[in-house]
Amino acid sequence: NFTLDGLEMFTHYGDIILDNTLVHLKNANLCYKNLFDINATGTYDTKKERFSGIIDINALLLDFDKTHLLEMKNISNQEASFYLENNQTHMLLPSLDVSMHFVDKHNSFKFNDLEKLYVYSPFMKNLNLTKGQGNVVTEDFRHYDANVSLVHLKTPFIHDGTFVDSLDISLSTDTKALDLKTLEGKITAHVDGNITLHVKDVNLSIAQTSDDLEIPVPTTIIGENSSFEIQESTKRILSDRYTLKLKGKELHLLSHQQKTTFEVEKRKDFFSLHGISMDAPFSNALLGKSYFLNGDFSLQIEGADDKHNQGMFILQKTHIKDLKFFNNLMATINAIPSLIIFNNPNFSTEGYFVENGYIEFEQNGDFYTLKELNLRGASADIVGSGKIDALQNTLHLDLQIRTLKTFSSLLDMIPLVGGLI
Repeated sequence: NFTLDGLEMFTHYGDIILDNTLVHLKNANLCYKNLFDINATGTYDTKKERFSGIIDINALLLDFDKTHLLEMKNISNQEASFYLENNQTHMLLPSLDVSMHFVDKHNSFKFNDLEKLYVYSPFMKNLNLTKGQGNVVTEDFRHYDANVSLVHLKTPFIHDGTFVDSLDISLSTDTKALDLKTLEGKITAHVDGNITLHVKDVNLSIAQTSDDLEIPVPTTIIGENSSFEIQESTKRILSDRYTLKLKGKELHLLSHQQKTTFEVEKRKDFFSLHGISMDAPFSNALLGKSYFLNGDFSLQIEGADDKHNQGMFILQKTHIKDLKFFNNLMATINAIPSLIIFNNPNFSTEGYFVENGYIEFEQNGDFYTLKELNLRGASADIVGSGKIDALQNTLHLDLQIRTLKTFSSLLDMIPLVGGLI
């Protein structure tokens, strides 16, 4: 055991040659706590209090919240220097762009290029952090505070329609629990065996299916003014606030958006989705297309999983627009001169108005069976059934359509003519 300008250290072996004010180290072993174990070869100038030479890193370990921020072993011929100044010991590793500073109750580690440390950091590998810089401070090697700037990230966070690819984060840990927050406060997290993530004013990108869902650590995500964007599609789950709980293959989402309540639950051999009091913007976002103008909607689905289930979609007091079928229907009516006078103008300008209706369906993989379609509208009633092939993007419908309802109701008011018609 020995002290280096007040820094308590330990050595297993080594040759030291004294030459006046110069101290030559030859494969001299230096250990500091459980942080590093190195062999140094070089010269220490006692006047300048500086060492320059080569070190072999037998071990360099920096724990950070139950994992290793740095874990280096058996790395040879690293350029190194250290110097003493104002009762502080400074150690530099230029090839790794790392500097370590030791002083009583204030030890710090500066990482100027995280890319150079990626292969030595399980912590970075677990979080796929490859580029950036960071600074870690500890008083007692049990409590740590850190500021990290990360760039070229792949994150599930979306802000203003663009994936967030850089973050400035502050972290603190006592090696038992970890707290994290971004500088602007949009993302915070607490890790203590479980993970609690809070996101605000940023959206989350999620997969279309939960087939590959496997969350090893119980995770709760709380969102505020945060919606979900479905990958590889235009679909979204709009949300003012939500709570998403994940564990293993289980999932539970409870979301609120204005008057809408949207809930999804997935566990072994069970899947359910319930959307209540959905408005037109929410329903359009959920379907990924602008089908509806105004109205009130609900969606109930239950089954074995998110690809094998049955459900019902209910709609009230809405205009259906931009559907090729209805556009073609109106084109047909308008093409028949004798029927032009019966055309309901609201049909073509705002879409097909549905007073109330429902679609009962069954899903089996990428194939949907429309067991019953029943729409009651101002200008037409439509009932029927059919099939949808989502892979081929085709549908086959058998429909019965009653049109000219306004004209028919007027004729019914005329006793004789109405009866004859």
